[in-house]
Amino acid sequence: MPDKQDISPTTLSDGTHPPATSPQPVVELFESALAAHRAGMLVEAEAGYRQILSSDVAHADANHLLGIIALQKGNLTEAEMLIRKALACREEAAFIGNLGSLLFEAGRQAEAESAFRRALELAPNFIEAHNNLGNLLNQAGRFNEAEDSLRRALALNPDYMEAIYNLGNFFHATARIAEAEAAFRRVLELQPDFAKAHNNLGNLFLQTGRFAEAEGSLRLALLHHPDFVEAHCNLGILLQETGQFAEAELSLRHALELNPDYTKALYNLGNLLYQTRRLSEAEIAFRAVPEQSPDFSSAYNNLGNLLNEARRFAESESVLRRALELDPHLAEAHYNLGNLFFETTRLAEAEAAYRRTLELKPDFVKAHGNLGKLFHETNRFSEAEASYRNALAWNSDYAEASYGLSLLLLATGRYAEAWPHHESRYSPNRTSQDVVLPRLPFPQWHGECLTGKSLLLLPEQGFGDQIQFSRYASVLKQRGASRITLVCAPALKSLLETIEGVDAVLTETETIPVHDYWSLLMSVPPHVGTTLETIPNRLPYLHANPERVTAWRLRLPSQHLKVGLVWSGNPRIGDFTANAIDQRRSMHVRQFVPLLQLPGITFVSLQKGGPAHAQLEELPENLRPLDLMADVRDFGDTAAIIQNLDLVITVDTSVAHLAGALNRPVWVLSRFDSCWRWLEEREDSPWYPGAMRLLRQTSPGDWETPVANVRSSLLLRLEQK
Repeated sequence: MPDKQDISPTTLSDGTHPPATSPQPVVELFESALAAHRAGMLVEAEAGYRQILSSDVAHADANHLLGIIALQKGNLTEAEMLIRKALACREEAAFIGNLGSLLFEAGRQAEAESAFRRALELAPNFIEAHNNLGNLLNQAGRFNEAEDSLRRALALNPDYMEAIYNLGNFFHATARIAEAEAAFRRVLELQPDFAKAHNNLGNLFLQTGRFAEAEGSLRLALLHHPDFVEAHCNLGILLQETGQFAEAELSLRHALELNPDYTKALYNLGNLLYQTRRLSEAEIAFRAVPEQSPDFSSAYNNLGNLLNEARRFAESESVLRRALELDPHLAEAHYNLGNLFFETTRLAEAEAAYRRTLELKPDFVKAHGNLGKLFHETNRFSEAEASYRNALAWNSDYAEASYGLSLLLLATGRYAEAWPHHESRYSPNRTSQDVVLPRLPFPQWHGECLTGKSLLLLPEQGFGDQIQFSRYASVLKQRGASRITLVCAPALKSLLETIEGVDAVLTETETIPVHDYWSLLMSVPPHVGTTLETIPNRLPYLHANPERVTAWRLRLPSQHLKVGLVWSGNPRIGDFTANAIDQRRSMHVRQFVPLLQLPGITFVSLQKGGPAHAQLEELPENLRPLDLMADVRDFGDTAAIIQNLDLVITVDTSVAHLAGALNRPVWVLSRFDSCWRWLEEREDSPWYPGAMRLLRQTSPGDWETPVANVRSSLLLRLEQK
């Protein structure tokens, strides 16, 4: 907002004195009222000006200064009326300048600009008018004109603090950060207790990541002006940015105590509550923002994002569309709407929303990344790769895009390119921290020579990943490691103890001795040069315990073809991304009915997990597979059962890897957006050569086609038998 004119001699005609034609008593009364005004005694000043006007209604200076008092009180209508009365008596630059300030405060920018320009026609050296016009033009985005006006003011007085301050604001608005900082520092040399300059300097530091300096400046602003609402709010934003959430909340709530209608503080309080997962409170805050500022599109956007996360999709869509009604160019709202469409499988709409986001904001790296993920999941690999690479071109540290690119490169068999990107899976910058690095008193292995060294191999992700990559223990032992220790979930211990070259297998709850190095299992391949052609795929590398194999053989029928079945994976309810994948890879046991109806086959359930296992009750008794899983203690038992089967048919779960690692025949029913390890369009797997056959969905959700292919293959096998 432009500065209002100070009450000073410049507001009087001829620069210093009231008109000479005024009677002496009026002159004395005016000087007394003016002195009271300058001293801040507004009641006495107003009484004096009104007494003058009671005898001389056309007294220009009394009308003008009474209008200034009305302006100081916030009564814009009365102020305008009085200042215009003064102008009707005498056109003077000071009167017009103050009218311009009033009009700008009332939001009438065009009229305000005309007033400032008219004042400058009358008084080309009117420094306040140059300054205020520059401020108006800056806020209107007319930056070249704004700079010219502010520099004209400074040409008249290089130490005119208000113009230097506004020039600092101009530099900040136009991203001339060094010049903005210099301007604010010069202001503070001239007036060290100028709280607004401290606040704006702090805000500049906050936006450029200089957090310690930002905090210092904001606290100085509050030292000089303890009730400075905006500084309390900016300090809250800074403290939130630096993870000091409790203090941030105190600052934001204090700002709202000082001014309950301060929308910026309420909005940022909502952001803080959202970030700290106090979602119901955040929702209340976001919903309160439009009650104060109905056009606050960002509040609708953040509320829509919150509702989408809460799976309240209809409400989320309505709120996000409201944000876009208010601001069709709000890229973040288009992006969040794209996320909603993506999560509700409205993929064409999601693609359109992401593309619109990028039209508005080409450097929106998350939109590039999510568009890449959408293309990836719909098997549009070349477009997916381009999108991931676009994201990384804008931000090479964007871990989500790097990880997504790694999965795509792995899926297309470009392992050498993929592995370095695959290390981003445990980046602290990733949104979903499904892989967390351990804190151990010895270093992570990065490919150093292992001759005579001990190495600890740590599990990550699911059981299937651990089974697939445990093969690398043998590879590392062959490279000279003196001791290989494998850590795993208890359910895998007895099984992984059968790997050649493993010296010890520990569960995740056991004490871990000191080693020379540690490594995540899935970080080994890049250090041993794994490509599609060099996968260590000698089978079997896991073995069922012979005694267990015998014990389970006695519980299985000796006649017929024996086929194991798995129809569902681990739903991982607490992990939305993993749960979404599980929903796509899993099926209902009823979808196996075309197989279960085949004569001459004994089907054996290998399905674990309460809800999926309970689906057996929905089958007619005569179609239910043999179910012995209640007695299965761990993967060692499952391996022993599989060793007694002729075939395993499974969706993409750990059992697929287990059967493959045992070198037992396994047919894997793969979802349309297949896991990277099954590559593109292949029916075999180089990870489990000769053991695994892949049968793929031809469209998302289509289990009918692969099940029909399985049925045909089983019939052929029965005929051959």
